[in-house]
Amino acid sequence: MKKRKIVLILACCLTLSGCTRTEKSTVNIDQGNVSLEQGYYQEALGSFQTALDAGEDLVQSYRGEGIAYMGIENYAAAIQSFTNALNAAKSNQVEMIQDIRLYKATAEYKMEDYESCTVTCAEILATEENADAYYLRGACEMENGQGDQAEADFDQAVRLKPDDYRLYLNIYEVYREKNLSSDGGKYLEQALAIGGSDAESTYQRGRIYYYLGNYERAKEELANAALQSHGPAILLLSQVNIETNDMESAQSLAQQYLSEIGETPQVYNVMTLVYIAQENYDAALEQINRGLALGTEEGRQDLLFNEIVVYERKLDFETAKAKAEEYVSLYPSDQQGQKEYEFLKTR
Repeated sequence: MKKRKIVLILACCLTLSGCTRTEKSTVNIDQGNVSLEQGYYQEALGSFQTALDAGEDLVQSYRGEGIAYMGIENYAAAIQSFTNALNAAKSNQVEMIQDIRLYKATAEYKMEDYESCTVTCAEILATEENADAYYLRGACEMENGQGDQAEADFDQAVRLKPDDYRLYLNIYEVYREKNLSSDGGKYLEQALAIGGSDAESTYQRGRIYYYLGNYERAKEELANAALQSHGPAILLLSQVNIETNDMESAQSLAQQYLSEIGETPQVYNVMTLVYIAQENYDAALEQINRGLALGTEEGRQDLLFNEIVVYERKLDFETAKAKAEEYVSLYPSDQQGQKEYEFLKTR
């Protein structure tokens, strides 16, 4: 059973931008957006639902509610919220409508409703060319075995965002999941040609080398970004060191992250993976509890999954099964979690 890795790839690069101010009070909407940015999705959900009860702007409230639902991976509820937001939007709110459609398409893709996602992407593209919509439609076409159409849409996406490292990596990930890494490799090669010496650029190149399995080049690039206190680079470099069995370096980087960036669930997950590899399971549980105590949704899933792993490694199968049952209730779309739960039910 493999340990769950730190999540590094997003479905698509969407932001919290796009909110339009109105004359109505937006106090609860504003609080909800702050909670979203901090990763407190349950709190955000409460704020947006209070906003709806208080009669605040319907479009912004439903939109925020949908994003919060996505944060806790309740994609069906998210789709309904985004649909409500679109129904409430006025025809002249073009930018807002496109923004909501992108979120809705992403949620549909996460739900594996590729037909609906394709339709939503087509609605976006009927109004404007949009790289994220081309990417999502291409990903759906790959799922439906339409490789040529997918490649055409991916090429359109990178034409519109030629310097977006994340887009190239997301496209490659779609090919990799279909065991077509060689076909997707051209997008990584294009990404490597972007260049740039700033911390973000070197971090992104490090990610590319990591996905290519070239850990030495990955370490070189990530180390340069880590020297500039780039948090994601420090975390990924820690992950690479774990996978190359350099636990001392991984621990040192985690301490660097704590001192320069601060406490996050992600850094405690790195420490958890180190202690699991060292078979120090009580120390691993301590790190998990520290991460969970922060109360944010972001990174929580990885900690909860690794909690199952720890109890399983401790041969405490009863607790591991209980933790797995709770996990699949929280994250029903996680196939790895479902498989782990089915395994533990047989112990």
